[in-house]
Amino acid sequence: MNEKLRFLGLDVHAETIAVAVAEPNGEVRSLGMIANREDSVRRFIRKLGSPEAKMKVWTSGRYMSSRFVISTLCGQTVNTAVFYIFGLWGMIPTRLLTKSIVVASLTKVSLELLLLPVTLKASLWLKKIENVDYFDKETNFNPLRF
Repeated sequence: MNEKLRFLGLDVHAETIAVAVAEPNGEVRSLGMIANREDSVRRFIRKLGSPEAKMKVWTSGRYMSSRFVISTLCGQTVNTAVFYIFGLWGMIPTRLLTKSIVVASLTKVSLELLLLPVTLKASLWLKKIENVDYFDKETNFNPLRF
């Protein structure tokens, strides 16, 4: 697979969502702000495609638990790193900042693992009642295509 993997970070506030992307080379760039409204988020997601959906295609729909945990691990680690660095750089020592990023990321993933049985049941229930299990093979998953 020759594609470059990029990570998206979202910092959610009451009125807005700050969006950033981390490139494979380590460069982190802000993509700006969107309104924290359902229609704005849906429009933004349609532009991006779904990384979890791409993993679903790669795994032929198997390993739902692993897909959920991996997407949480990647997304929350990048999200935490981007916004801790933007928000706390120079305010606390670098060593403490690094530890804070690791602890916060692991805490978020631990919560995902703890709630995974609930997430799986809810996802399977929704698939059953909606009678939908879509494999999005046509979407261009490049998060930088706007």
